[in-house]
Amino acid sequence: MRDQQTSTTQNNTACGSELHNSISLKANQGERKMTTHQNKQAVSMLRIPAVLQRRGRSRSSHYADIKAGLFVKPVLIGLRATGTPDYEVDALITARIAGKTDEEIRALVIRLEADRKAAH
Repeated sequence: MRDQQTSTTQNNTACGSELHNSISLKANQGERKMTTHQNKQAVSMLRIPAVLQRRGRSRSSHYADIKAGLFVKPVLIGLRATGTPDYEVDALITARIAGKTDEEIRALVIRLEADRKAAH
């Protein structure tokens, strides 16, 4: 029993990227690993306060950007709740930092929203 606890502790302290890249499922037959996303990273859904904080924009400016096609539309994550995938927010912030034009950002928004539908 002591050896089993030590083994579990050592497995839990493995490198961070390995823990983020896979989920270990222990079954009677053995151990299997599943990746959580296509690019092997966990996806977080950000609610509006977190998106606004990351972007440094006001709520009204954020929704004006969505209407103008400069930011992705949120995803329905519940009956009355929406969220935006963190990697989409990061991609759009990175594009802004890189100095992309509004037209290039609109094209990125279209591609990101199309990728959502293709993921099904």
